[in-house]
Amino acid sequence: MLPPVAEVYVVWHPDDPSGAAITRAILDHFHGTPFTGLIGGAVEVYGRSQGWRGPQDAPRPIPLPGTPPPNGLEVAQLVAVVPVLGTGLADSVERGAGPWHDYVEQIVDGHRRTPRRAGVFPVVLDKAAVDGTKLSAMLGQFLALGEAPARPGDAPDAQAVCRDLTQALAQFADPANRRLTIFVSHTRGTEEGEPAGSELVALVRSAIRETRLSEFFDASTLQPGERWAEVIRLNAASSALLAVRTDNYAGRTWCQEEMLVAKRSGMPVVVLDALHHGDERGSFLMDHVPSVPVRRTVHGWDRASIAAGLNRLVGECLKRALWRHQQRLARDRPGLAATWWAPHAPEPATLAAWLTRERRHGRLAGGRPLRIIHPDPPLTPPERDVLAQVTALAGVPGLEIMTPRSLVREPDVPEAGTTDLLPRGALSGMRLGISAAQSPDLDRLGHSEAHFRLALGEITRAVASGGGELIYGGHLRPDGYTAFMSAELQRYARRDRPLLVCLAWHVHRAMPLAELARFRHELGMLGTVVCLDPDGDEIDPAKGRDAAPLPDADPELRRSSLTSMRRYMLEHQHGRVFLGGRREGSEGKLPGLVEEALLTLEQGQPVYLAGGFGGATLDIARALQVDDGAWLPPSESPPDDPRYTEGYQRLRDLARSPGWLGLRNGLTDEENRRLAASHRPSDIAALVSLGLGRLAQSRRE
Repeated sequence: MLPPVAEVYVVWHPDDPSGAAITRAILDHFHGTPFTGLIGGAVEVYGRSQGWRGPQDAPRPIPLPGTPPPNGLEVAQLVAVVPVLGTGLADSVERGAGPWHDYVEQIVDGHRRTPRRAGVFPVVLDKAAVDGTKLSAMLGQFLALGEAPARPGDAPDAQAVCRDLTQALAQFADPANRRLTIFVSHTRGTEEGEPAGSELVALVRSAIRETRLSEFFDASTLQPGERWAEVIRLNAASSALLAVRTDNYAGRTWCQEEMLVAKRSGMPVVVLDALHHGDERGSFLMDHVPSVPVRRTVHGWDRASIAAGLNRLVGECLKRALWRHQQRLARDRPGLAATWWAPHAPEPATLAAWLTRERRHGRLAGGRPLRIIHPDPPLTPPERDVLAQVTALAGVPGLEIMTPRSLVREPDVPEAGTTDLLPRGALSGMRLGISAAQSPDLDRLGHSEAHFRLALGEITRAVASGGGELIYGGHLRPDGYTAFMSAELQRYARRDRPLLVCLAWHVHRAMPLAELARFRHELGMLGTVVCLDPDGDEIDPAKGRDAAPLPDADPELRRSSLTSMRRYMLEHQHGRVFLGGRREGSEGKLPGLVEEALLTLEQGQPVYLAGGFGGATLDIARALQVDDGAWLPPSESPPDDPRYTEGYQRLRDLARSPGWLGLRNGLTDEENRRLAASHRPSDIAALVSLGLGRLAQSRRE
């Protein structure tokens, strides 16, 4: 549970609807491959558009440095605000003092107070919005991302916006704020049998010139009288390397030298794979890096692939900068102690160089095992075996290689506070129930369904990797949470059926038997599906029906079936976590999450309330006096469902009863308040697994 490193807040006025598309593009970009391998909280994107206290209000305040979020949540190390400058925002600011004018002013003031922690990176949606307007006077001092659309109504180039923002963040995260430099590594000319190789290199350089990146290209950067070999090595060790791999690239000594220097210096490397006939033997120095294929057709080289490779390299630069921040933040975290925080997955060439350097400085003495932490994805067992042979030859007694997704604490390492890692197998024997439904407050909070699912995925991974199990009652829709959790388990978990899926009577009766059988087959060793009768007993789903769906329209039977399923889950779980939740439209006797909370608490089982996404979960936290929820203004349209009012009052009465013992979830009051306010998936998963781990430990004692 490290503090967040970088958070991006995209701000747009509701009258500028293209702002939503820009936010989605930036969110998708930063949820992409380069950044998923970091420890949770490295970079996240949030929106700010919907009125905080009502439709005419400005959005939720941005947690800038000096204005911390509620309940002890930490401000990100770096905050990037991306105002979308459209005519809607310009009109609101032009009126002078008012919610939106003050909101923009607060953004500018936040940057002025802490310019090295709060950056402003506008996107121009419409040139009229910045043509002599007050908005231009306030934000015109900041260079915009990408290019403004040539014609009104056109959308900005999302790819250019994302690349510029990624570059800006990488430079922002660098204490020296250095401009990113791309080292173009290539072979020379076409006389070596590389068709149109020089043409490709020229296109690569042209693509770089169309950005705000700097370039190192030997033929034009080297100056007369310089020691060219020394200058090349120096720049390869300090620049992001883009290798244009044509047929003869792997056989050129200086291409190998440039690649090796960059790797051993921990610099980002991306290969543009432009092989035509292929090469004779390749080079073991050139693998183990991201590769983007670029091909030549009758119409010439694919420029989109060149741009994709360049954008990937910029992403790798930001990934490296964020990883270095996380390394610094982890210095006082015993569970994250490592001999080597490798910026990339180790390989023989980089590990041998690191061992040599450490031995030269006397840092391998003492016969201690070597522990390496590097970004995901993890190495395969054969790769780890080869590296273990290298360390054994160096006299190192042991080797442990871990990634953020596999971090656990060994059982013999003592606890060191709440930020330590759970020991391996700490949650063995614990099964956590999941209560999750989309929250009506997501838009107002500046979150999206992607954030909600990310939190659910982090909980799934944390519990499963700690040796625990999960139980969930819902549907089997392809886009539903059941399918989502099973996909997360497919990526990270064991194969001993850690997920128990419960289907209420009317749910499995409404499914074709073939669809149910297909899901069970796809789930495989990841989990088990149980079908229940109206009383909550396990039943053969084929009993009393044929293969076709047989939906049950009786509303009372549907309500009782849901309650029966929830009681079944109580008998097979050791606690329950709550996220989001609707306030209206439930099929049950009470709104789903409210009924599940009441049943769980009445049974005396632990409850975890992740209220940062609002909805029923935050209301439950308020009713139980875990958190007053003052950080979220009340909705202008409170629910009028009498079942919700009844359930809420029953929760309040329970919390005031003489026998009330609290949530009994292994967390302190302060930790529960933090959980009730946090929207950060890594925080939520860490707190839930921490509480479960404490309970599991007390059970074993």
